[in-house]
Amino acid sequence: MQTEGHGAINVRVRKALISVFLLMLVLYIALFPRPMGKELLVKPLWTTRLPAAAPVAAAANAAGQAPAPHTAFIRPASPGEKLLAFRLGDRFGFVGLDGTLHYLDNVRYGLALGTDRFVNYEQLSPRINVENPSGQVVASFAQDGYPVYLNDRLYVLSPDRSGISEYDKSGKLLWRHKAGSIITSVAAGVKLSVLGLLDGHIEIVDGTGTTVYRDAPTGSSIPIILGIAISAAEDRIAVVSGLEPQVLSIYERSGGQWTATQTRRLGSDFRRPVLVRALRGSGDFAFEGSESVRIYSQQGRRLVSVPLSGSLHSLLGAGFDRLILAAALSDTQSSASSGTAEVLLFLPDGRPVLRFRFPASTLYVSAEGSRQFWGVDDTIFESELTTG
Repeated sequence: MQTEGHGAINVRVRKALISVFLLMLVLYIALFPRPMGKELLVKPLWTTRLPAAAPVAAAANAAGQAPAPHTAFIRPASPGEKLLAFRLGDRFGFVGLDGTLHYLDNVRYGLALGTDRFVNYEQLSPRINVENPSGQVVASFAQDGYPVYLNDRLYVLSPDRSGISEYDKSGKLLWRHKAGSIITSVAAGVKLSVLGLLDGHIEIVDGTGTTVYRDAPTGSSIPIILGIAISAAEDRIAVVSGLEPQVLSIYERSGGQWTATQTRRLGSDFRRPVLVRALRGSGDFAFEGSESVRIYSQQGRRLVSVPLSGSLHSLLGAGFDRLILAAALSDTQSSASSGTAEVLLFLPDGRPVLRFRFPASTLYVSAEGSRQFWGVDDTIFESELTTG
């Protein structure tokens, strides 16, 4: 008589725990909302379980031969239907607003994921193919490097990361820029792009690829830019930079001129990229701290810290009553065991509205308006915030 291995049993137990968690999560936040001046309620909209993972597509070999065909699951959407994009570990896809899965595939080497298109690329492929959620190539151009979507703008970093280009939706080159050092971070506005460099400088680039402002934040003995963000109005920039100590710098534009208006010493000591986000509808910024999320408030120019368990995974304005959503994910100890995720929903002054933990190896979180889109391992679901 054959028996299942311990790994298979653990995977099944983990999936069962996640299913139980999703049910308990909905009940918890519906029955026990935290006070915020009015009752906060969460309405579950749908839950979808992803099919089993497909085999990983083969990469192009050293001779430059084409990779193996797609291993994707594809269910074409209706023309004009809005889809939600997600990435969970080494898989990504698109679902409809009713939870219908329309696309699911493995990440080959790297992934640039936009709202309605993507680049699933090989390592330093000589050509970039942009596809839509039906798996159709909608743009193709000769360019080696590393593509990335930011604010739904398609950038390509050069192989040595000292240059950057932007392409439009048809694959036409808009501009190309050679930076003064290795690019460590990029932030995208509507018209402007902000580059953080290894040598500690920031460069603001306009829609022609021309540098309109360049500066080096002060206050650190070792210069390097670790994270950067630009406000929706493109009038404020937040920069986390340097070592010994690390500092937060705020730049503001007035009369067409940029000026560093604030510099704050931070207690963090990151030696890797740092998440920095502009919060919607304000001049505030949120960024990663040491085991915390920190908020810089333009009003009063205050810094607030919110404790966090694990490494910050996602950080965004929830778009509902100025709430901020942050998610942390602890390291998974082994392939047979799950890590732990923590999700926080809090006000700009740091007051928590919701905080909960659950088992997870991979995580995805996004928000638009009052809706939240979640992904946990092989399950995706959507909820909506309301007040009663």
